[in-house]
Amino acid sequence: MPRRQRSKRATPVIAIIDGAARGNPGPAAYGIVFKDAAGKTLARLNGRLGETTNNVAEYRALLAALNHARQEGWRRLRVQTDSELLARQLDGSYKVRSADLKPLHAEAQQLIHQLESFAVESVPRVHTREADKLANAALDRRPFGPRPQGKPATEKLKIREARAEDSARLAVLSEQLGYPVSAEEIGRRLRQVQRDERHAVYVAEVAGQLVGWLHVFICPQLLTHAQAEIGGLVVEVNSRAQGVGKILMRQAEEWARARGCRAVYLRTNIIRADAHRFYEQLGYTRIKTQHAFRKPL
Repeated sequence: MPRRQRSKRATPVIAIIDGAARGNPGPAAYGIVFKDAAGKTLARLNGRLGETTNNVAEYRALLAALNHARQEGWRRLRVQTDSELLARQLDGSYKVRSADLKPLHAEAQQLIHQLESFAVESVPRVHTREADKLANAALDRRPFGPRPQGKPATEKLKIREARAEDSARLAVLSEQLGYPVSAEEIGRRLRQVQRDERHAVYVAEVAGQLVGWLHVFICPQLLTHAQAEIGGLVVEVNSRAQGVGKILMRQAEEWARARGCRAVYLRTNIIRADAHRFYEQLGYTRIKTQHAFRKPL
């Protein structure tokens, strides 16, 4: 791996990462703890990854760490992982033979080459324990650790339209929802939907940090009046149950009402009981249970 010149202005950041799959393959998630050189915790991230393998989950944890570092402007990064395979493939000691890992490795290399310096080290599992707990918290769909003290998130919340520079954080939040996507890909999609006035993407921001996003769009239909539909809603794990999702939904409703829509429609997985209760508390009525079909083209 090429050595990069250090920047005196940059602060070295340590990313302790862990990816886990129950079943291998099975339900998977990642956890990340960012620390500065003095050991102070800078941030914690976690998210669900859907059904995948342990090795893919480890790479997804790495990509989430790289994307978050880029968003925060951290130009020097040192990754600690208990996956010897990941560490050795990144430093070139091992070849990447798995077809599932090759595109993830290539994406990681692209992000790494945007940094001023990068290092990866394989560490004993005891050193990644906190990241492991974060991954398991995501798998169990529960918050990690105590809620932050002080004012509720909604008292410091700002809602605005998404911008191109939000792409890295949008990607991190999307992984928490179980939809892994690169910052480049979500940036491309964002540009595409923002060219269409029937779409809007809003973000929730607290103290400069994006803690949620929502996509709403209008779908004209022949059989019914025009209605708006929620294309996606995600709130960062440790910011949930603080009113962020409610305010984002209210913004979507105001946007739809101003455009003559008579209703807002949304779909949610039948097993997401917490989401069902959330929407019902906002006044949404469950109208039907249906099968969804998909055909690749």
